[in-house]
Amino acid sequence: DGWPILGVTVAAGVPSPAKADEILANFRSVGIHCVAFKPGSVPAIRAVLEIADRNPDTQIVVQWTGGRAGGHHSFEDQHAPILTTYHEIRALPNTILVAG
Repeated sequence: DGWPILGVTVAAGVPSPAKADEILANFRSVGIHCVAFKPGSVPAIRAVLEIADRNPDTQIVVQWTGGRAGGHHSFEDQHAPILTTYHEIRALPNTILVAG
């Protein structure tokens, strides 16, 4: 009954790869195949990409705002971390970048 939940955002940090594997497996088991993370730095973006690489059957959203662009999860400029990691984000077929 009702509308299914298709995606979830994991906020306030990026879990370890092992914990993320567990979380994503649990989501997939109930039909949730799109999971967003809100990294706050270049290392955190790369941690999300590692999670995406380990979970190719889950659509991973890298939700980036940057602290100086109004996001409260980061002290980074909006553009610099994305310019640094854009090619890495685009290299994985199961990642989507949401910026703003």
